Amino acid sequence: MSAKGAGERLILASGTYCTEVRHYLGSKVQSSALHNQQVRAYWGIENELHWSMDVTFGEDKSRKRAANSAQHFGLIRRIALNLLKTREEKPKVSLVRRMNLCSLSDEYRLKTLRF
Repeated sequence: MSAKGAGERLILASGTYCTEVRHYLGSKVQSSALHNQQVRAYWGIENELHWSMDVTFGEDKSRKRAANSAQHFGLIRRIALNLLKTREEKPKVSLVRRMNLCSLSDEYRLKTLRF
């Protein structure tokens, strides 16, 4: 099935509107609006996770290549990211700062692991 979706967005810098057209190929028969919504939801989740992993842990710079080490370290990083995200902080503290605090303070690290 092929579908065509159009979207309009406001360019804040110039105050003008821009219309974009997207073309989709897929195996499901559904409206282009629904397909567009599903694609945007998927990439929103995908981009947030990869961005978080790269900013917090520098994952793109990792050079682990032997056997399954990249997969294993990726799993450990995702577990650590989830532990850091579940910790409530007032005032807000960035994930990188939380990670640094864990490395500097045994007490902070234990509170993070206990969530």
